[in-house]
This record gives sequence, C-alpha cells and structure tokens, in this order.
Amino acid sequence: MKTNSRRQGPTLWGNYLPIAIFCVVVALISYFIGDVRYTQRVLLLILIWAAASSCFNIISGYGGQTVFGFMMFIGAGAYTSVLLFKFLGISPWLGIVIGAIIACAIALFIGLPTLRLRGAFFAMTTMAFPLIAYALLCNVGLEEVTIPYAGPNPGSLHFADTRHYVLLALVLLSVILVIIRWIETSRFGFSLKALKQNETAAEGIGIDTYKTKLMAFMLSAFLGGIIGTIYAFSILLVITVHSAFGLFIIVRILAFACIGGLSTLWGPVVGAAILVPIGEYLNSKFGGSYPGLQDIIYGVALIVAIIYMPEGIWGKVLKALRRPAEKLAGSVKPIRAEASDVPNIDKQERAEPFKFEQIEPKTREKRNGSILKIEGVSKSFGGVMALKNLDIAVPRGKVLGIIGPNGSGKTTLFNVIHGYLRPEKGRIFFEGEGTTHLKPHTLCRLGIGRTFQVPQIFHNMTVVENIMVGAFANDGNVAKARAVSEKVAMRMGLGSRIHDYAVGLNAWETKMVEFGRAVATQPKLLLVDEPMAGLNPEETHRIGELIKAIANSGVTVIVIEHVVQSLVKIADVMVGLDQGQKVAEGTPGEVTSNPHMIEAYLGPKWRERYAKT
Repeated sequence: MKTNSRRQGPTLWGNYLPIAIFCVVVALISYFIGDVRYTQRVLLLILIWAAASSCFNIISGYGGQTVFGFMMFIGAGAYTSVLLFKFLGISPWLGIVIGAIIACAIALFIGLPTLRLRGAFFAMTTMAFPLIAYALLCNVGLEEVTIPYAGPNPGSLHFADTRHYVLLALVLLSVILVIIRWIETSRFGFSLKALKQNETAAEGIGIDTYKTKLMAFMLSAFLGGIIGTIYAFSILLVITVHSAFGLFIIVRILAFACIGGLSTLWGPVVGAAILVPIGEYLNSKFGGSYPGLQDIIYGVALIVAIIYMPEGIWGKVLKALRRPAEKLAGSVKPIRAEASDVPNIDKQERAEPFKFEQIEPKTREKRNGSILKIEGVSKSFGGVMALKNLDIAVPRGKVLGIIGPNGSGKTTLFNVIHGYLRPEKGRIFFEGEGTTHLKPHTLCRLGIGRTFQVPQIFHNMTVVENIMVGAFANDGNVAKARAVSEKVAMRMGLGSRIHDYAVGLNAWETKMVEFGRAVATQPKLLLVDEPMAGLNPEETHRIGELIKAIANSGVTVIVIEHVVQSLVKIADVMVGLDQGQKVAEGTPGEVTSNPHMIEAYLGPKWRERYAKT
C-alpha cells in the first residue's frame, strides 16, 4: 500500500530558512528607509508587537491556555530593567536578563496554583495579578518612571538612530520564531497541541499536562520580559497603564494573534504587520480629535477576527495550500461501514501476520500471577456508591471481560485504575507496586494504556501525529516516534490515511487511530472501554480479532463491553458488576449463566439464545 506523498517530517526549508529570509528582508527595508524616525518607529512597533504576540502564542495559541494577564510579564521585565538602571546604575543588558528571570519567576508563582484550573477560570485568574501590580506601583509612586538619557551609548541601550532598536527587536523576534518553530516539531510541541485539543486524552497517553503547561507558561513569560525591556528603553520611560500593565496591551496582543492566526508561526507577524501601520496612521491623522482611536481599531479587529475569521489570515493561507491535497484525497472513495470494505487488520498488504511484538515492545517478564490487583476499592458521587468494596485480581497475559448494566460502575472502575479518579478507600497494585494515588500520565509510562468509550482523538492532528503522541510515552526522539507510529498505522490498516487529518476519519478509522495510539505507548495492561459500540457484525468480529492479537503479544487486556455475545468469544475470564459490586467472576460461561447477572443485566432470553453457544 502506498502512503500519501505529503511531507512526512521537518525540512530545512519548512523550518528555519524562511525565518532567515524574513530577517534579511526586514533588515534591508530598515536600511533603505534610512533615518526617517516616524517610519522606523512604525517598523519597530511592528516587530515589538509581533514578538509580544508570538510569546503569547506559545502558551495560548499552541497550549490553549488563554492568559488575559500576559501583560504582567512584559511589565515585569520593563520595570525591573528600568529601576535597576535608574537607581542602581545596572546595565540594561544585564537588566534584560534579570527582568526576564523575574518575569519567569512570576509565571512560576502564578502558574503553580492556577494552571490546575481550566478554561475561563484560569484566564480570569491571570487578570488579577497585573491589576495587583498596577495598584502597588501607583501606591509607591512608580506609576511613571522616566529613563535618564545618557547619550548615544550601546552599553546603556541608548541609540540615536532608531534603526539600532529595529535591528535589536528583529533579532529578538527571530529568536522567538526559531524557538516556536522548534516547538512545533518537537515532543514538547506535540504535547502542547494534544493537551490543547483534549487534556483528558493527553494525560492518558503519558503527557504530564500540568508540567507541560507550566513550562510553556514560563517560557512565554521569560521572552515577554525581554520584550518589555526593549520597548521601555526605546521610548525612554515606563508607565503602568500604557507600557506595562494596561488592559489595552492584552487587547492588542490578542488582536494581532487572532487576525494573523493563533497557533501558527507567522500569524502574529502578519497581524502586527497589518494592524500596526493602520492604527498608527489613523492615530496620527485623527488621534487628536478622537483619543483612544487605536484601541477602538484593535478592539473592532479582534471582534471581527473572532466572529468571521477564527483561523486568522495566515490560517486561511495554510488551509488554501492544503486544499489541493484535500481535493485529491477526496477523490478517493472513503471506507464504507460494510464488511467487504473493512480493512483487514490481521494482515498487511503482503499477507504478513499481524504481530504487535514487532512494534518494539517493552520487555515483558514472563511471570505468572496477577498483573493488577484491586483490593476493597470504593468510590462514591454525591452519596451514590459507584464502586463498593470491589476486589478483582487480573491474571497476567489474559483477556478479562467486564459486563454489567448501565450504572454498575464499569467506566468508574477504569477511571480509578487509570488515575482519573481517586477511590475513597481501598488499594490498587500494578505489578506489585501501589498505584492508587498516581496520575494517568505516570500510569501510562508504567505500562497501563487506555482507549475510551467515545474515542478521544486529536482532530487537528494527522493520523501519524495522533499515534506519535502515544509513542512519545517511551521515546522522546521525534524521528523514532514517527517511524514507530507509521509502522503501527500501517498495521492498523491506515496506510492510505497516514498523513490525513483525523477530523475527516469515519467511525472505524477513528477507532483504529485510538487503538494504534494506545499500542504505541507499549502497554503491559490495556484498558478497552466498549470497543464494539456502533459497529456492524463484521467490524465487531474484527475488533475482537484485534484484541486477541494484542493479548497474544503479551499484553494483558481488560475489556468493558455490552455486546456480550462477542465478548464471550475473546475473553479468558469475566467479571460481572451490579451497583458497584462484583456479583460474578469466572469463565465466560460461568458469569453469563449466573442467575444474578441474568436477572440484573442479561435477561431471561439470554439463557435461551446463548447458553448453548
């Protein structure tokens, strides 16, 4: 099977050469403009605001954590370097570093408690800190601090020619763009993109979402602190409202990022290049008669972008560039949910047997006994007992099926095993080690994989990238992770879809992506939640074959399933739950013939229809 011919990995052209060309072009523009202070000033503002918006883009665009208080870091860098220079005579070049470190430390202080929050709660919490800083600075008489001019002196960051500030801002912006491009192609960047789309799924495949968000937060703050210093020394003063902690700063940053395109490399640059000249021109013409005109322009632009162009200008350009490939892919008939069209997951194109042990599995000790023990686990929600004194021993290398009526605690059990929920009492042991209080990303790295009842894939990532995020649980090398992921995708029958975005997959392909991602984490124990839901009989049969293939490779599998007649064919042992308690355990025949399970779940017709099969 031939895979899609689209770009499969980073290249020099796709990474850093465009940034180098951009630097040369801007430097030449600045040189040919000459010593025209107003025009150079506009160019400088474009670069500074593009840099600030790009820093914001790291945590908010790629990481999905909206920071309405981002001006806190710009203000921290500006005030630190200015105060050190004015009152202690410390060089602003050293002040840049100190200011960036302080901004980073503030991000750590803010992020440690607040990054555990999600959505609007985190965004609004960050707003409090610049407001506090503003009030404190005003109370001590530092709402406006001028920088004493020491004459043209590079050591004091004073230049007679504005072009020097332009070049300094250009170098900073270029460094930020290089960092962002590296992020886009690194394990860290894939982790950010994954948690932005689905934090729950990202945590379950080995990503420490809290640590990843904190690292992105601190990095964006550090770079923001540097921007603050350059901006303050270019205007020779720092003011709490206008150049440090004012709300209009975040409005501008948001406007540039949204107009250009969030979570894109060039989006903030494009946004600043368009809006800054317009705003400066209109302000110079009509600012005297209409104070605050710039803020109105940026506010309107932000509203228009959010409503009518959420992907931004550069996002539209990227989409247009992908369109020919999408049309080509659309000319191929999609896989229909019919038996004859379901890809053969047991065999590859060359009729080789499907073997998971070929996907570089972890070393699995061939030991007898239980790989997982659940002892006296209880979990309640608002007084309703979802699990009650549950004891289960999962035999190593077997397929354990779990059945029970809706509300019997099956998915709650999975969430407790995988660390999404903590039990009120009881203990869980994985390979003899207590894991009751471990988080999902830690459990994944220990060897517990998971698929979800409703597949949790990352729709804005390609098939191979979805699986790569799982492969990163064991190897941070992008090239190795991609190689493993392509191999897994091929074995899942996704060879023709490997570089397609997951948003266009059908139900069967979506399940295969999630299974492939789980396999790529190289689990010792795999939790599979209702894999046969919504499938036709042939697909159900193939899912069963897939689960058996995984088990035959040495992976222990626990399956929750309502299609009991299919589950009994693949399960070695079964457990029946009702109202959070274990009411049956044994072979599939023993559990499905248990009177309690027939009464509570299977129904009297089960015995007549399936008892002899």
